[in-house]
Amino acid sequence: MKKLILILGIFAFTGQELIAQVDDNAKKPMLVANENSDNNVESGRIYASTHRGASRPQDGAANSIFGTQAEWSVDLTISEKTPAQAAALWPGPDHNGMGATGWGSFTAGAYNRASGNGAFVGGFHNVAGPTGSDITSINGNSIGQTAFGYGTQATGNASFSAGEGTEASGSHGVVFGKNTLASGSFSTALGFETDATDYGSIVIGTWNSSGSSATSAASFSTSAPAFVIGNGTGSGSRSDAFKVMFNGNTTIGGDDLTIGDLSAFSGSFTQRSAIDVVAHSDGDLMTGYINGSTGDRFNIELDAGNSLAKISSGGGYDLTFSTEGGTMNFESNGFGTGTYAFNGNATVSNDLTVSGDVVVSSDARLKANIVSLGSTIARLLLIDGKTYTMKKDGKQKIGVLAQDIQKVFPELVSEDANEMLAVNYQGLVPVLINALKEQDDKISRLEVLVEKLMSDK
Repeated sequence: MKKLILILGIFAFTGQELIAQVDDNAKKPMLVANENSDNNVESGRIYASTHRGASRPQDGAANSIFGTQAEWSVDLTISEKTPAQAAALWPGPDHNGMGATGWGSFTAGAYNRASGNGAFVGGFHNVAGPTGSDITSINGNSIGQTAFGYGTQATGNASFSAGEGTEASGSHGVVFGKNTLASGSFSTALGFETDATDYGSIVIGTWNSSGSSATSAASFSTSAPAFVIGNGTGSGSRSDAFKVMFNGNTTIGGDDLTIGDLSAFSGSFTQRSAIDVVAHSDGDLMTGYINGSTGDRFNIELDAGNSLAKISSGGGYDLTFSTEGGTMNFESNGFGTGTYAFNGNATVSNDLTVSGDVVVSSDARLKANIVSLGSTIARLLLIDGKTYTMKKDGKQKIGVLAQDIQKVFPELVSEDANEMLAVNYQGLVPVLINALKEQDDKISRLEVLVEKLMSDK
């Protein structure tokens, strides 16, 4: 009995050695080429043989799992599930067949499909090319798609997808991350749940608002966003931290903007449009420096109630406001102490109180065509001083009516954009001077006449 056991043991050991030493040429092929009826290689189709398992049928044929293998393609896809079964289990779409179904395509990994010209797929349950059709001849409108990762789709022409659940459906679209979408032509989406739906746009971050629905997906538009950083937290709470439109308009979603040392900035900064400033409760709202100096050159400061309290220049520097031809409005209870130079017209809607002197430039060197005003008393007598009540605030005033002045001294009356008239009151001073001189001359002549009459008695 012991001898029999020994003989069986030796036979078993010898048998194992014989199996292990089988030559590779005698093994079952795992990678084969498709052949025609004459047993010649047909159209360069290469695929994993049925000996491997979970492979396509012989000769690259189609079944309920695999689509028909295209010419010059390589199909190493593993799948024992139909497209519908795989789509029900994992991220990624349903489609019309696993494997390399596009001309010159390549698939490897599990449950993958490459249906575009030269499409390339790796990873798990990914698609490169159309989901409902196969590009079986060279077609530049559906070519070069690439998909990696888990449940990704690169269906747009020359598109690229990677990550998990990403989709590049726009022509030349690129996606990375998870559940990102690039549906606009030449668009790019990165991060988590970001959508780049506009032509040439780039979106990063999470759950962006701008660009999540297309303004112009297939053509360039200045009304569309060019670059967006999303900071939303869900599909119902999309928002943006930063947005740049193709027309150059920029929106910052946060409360603070910090600019570092401007001495390293060698270019120039030009304000092209309005700058909106939002008040905060942390002291200076905005501070500007020159050449990295610690001395403030420009400040916008707040009071304790978060109201804009002061705009000032520090270090003895001038503070200049320029509208470049527009209108500048100041709404406040007054200006603080200091020197103010206005190089244009200034309109004050309410009372103007001046504690010092009001000095008007009147140098003869600034004037031309100088002529004496002459007699003014006759015209002055046509003007009547009035008392009146202001309609806007009910205040009692003493003055003149612009319409009365306009009849006799039209040079002293101006009209604004609302056709409201205004009087140059200081312009009445020379009128009064000449009237006074004219009256004084009459009085002097009357005095001479009275003296003569008295002496003739």
